[in-house]
Amino acid sequence: MYMKSTSQQHTLIIFPDDEKESIHDTALTSEDYSTFTTENEPSETKDEQACEKQGSVPVSSPSSTGVLSLLLVLCSSLHNIGFLISSVSLSMGTSVVERLIFIFFSELGTSNTMCGFTVAVTVIFEIPIFQLAPFMLKHFSPGTLLHIANVTYAIRVVGYTLIPQHAAWLIFLLEPLHGVTYGCAKTGQVEHVAVLASRGQEASAQGLMGLFVGLGSMIGLFVGGWTEDRFGAKFMYRLWAVVVVGGMLIFLLITTLERCIRSTIKKT
Repeated sequence: MYMKSTSQQHTLIIFPDDEKESIHDTALTSEDYSTFTTENEPSETKDEQACEKQGSVPVSSPSSTGVLSLLLVLCSSLHNIGFLISSVSLSMGTSVVERLIFIFFSELGTSNTMCGFTVAVTVIFEIPIFQLAPFMLKHFSPGTLLHIANVTYAIRVVGYTLIPQHAAWLIFLLEPLHGVTYGCAKTGQVEHVAVLASRGQEASAQGLMGLFVGLGSMIGLFVGGWTEDRFGAKFMYRLWAVVVVGGMLIFLLITTLERCIRSTIKKT
């Protein structure tokens, strides 16, 4: 009988004597085993071992490079830059309405209950807009949806300033426009970024767009609060209507300029 104990598995295997020679013939030597395992190692492990021999370590691309590449994608053309400017200006204006509007409503003589109903109306009108989002994207570009959001925002906030004292019920005629503004803006922004982002970077690109929108909201609240304290609510809302429409006009101007440049290049 021939007994062999494997060192790795600590298992006792018993073979007949006549198989002793065949076992020695087929058994792997230590060099053969090392060669076998090396050949079957993943390529990443081989690369790491090679780097260790050379005194270096594998270098992975830093996350900052990915953020920079996404930023370059969002600003890759004049059209994209204009879209970003218009989105930020709109977020500046909407943040003022979402955070400070109840102060102005109280000046018009609304109750807390009435303010609560205005929120319900704005949210209710967002639902059909998002439901119609696939239909709108088939017929309108993301830029056009952003233009619609800008126009409806300006109409809404300017309308607030025209409501006479103690006629606060007129607010409910303007609140549905919030659903159009919010729904069209979000639909257009998400679609715009989704088209630009490469595969595997969709979520990061959406997050970067959200960062710009968030910065716009922060700036809008700071400037809006200071403006309202200094010049009053009516002046402040009319000012933000001008800012938002101005951002939209910059977007349109930049897009038109880019088209003219492209047409000129094609002709030459």
